[in-house]
Amino acid sequence: MSSANNIHLSFVISGVVSVCGFQQQYFRVVPRNTRVIEGSEAILQCAVANLAGQVQWAKDGFALEMKH
Repeated sequence: MSSANNIHLSFVISGVVSVCGFQQQYFRVVPRNTRVIEGSEAILQCAVANLAGQVQWAKDGFALEMKH
């Protein structure tokens, strides 16, 4: 293996080890299916327990705009 591959492998392993100390994220309020008329605004609600990072809604692989 080249040194670049060794560095990448070490980084992945240390990332997994550091995450193991945290509790699993899960939905406290589960999102529901929502239907709206195209072009209308939809309100999507959820609550995530043990949040580690940001929540991003997506549709068909594309991030949706969020208003707080």
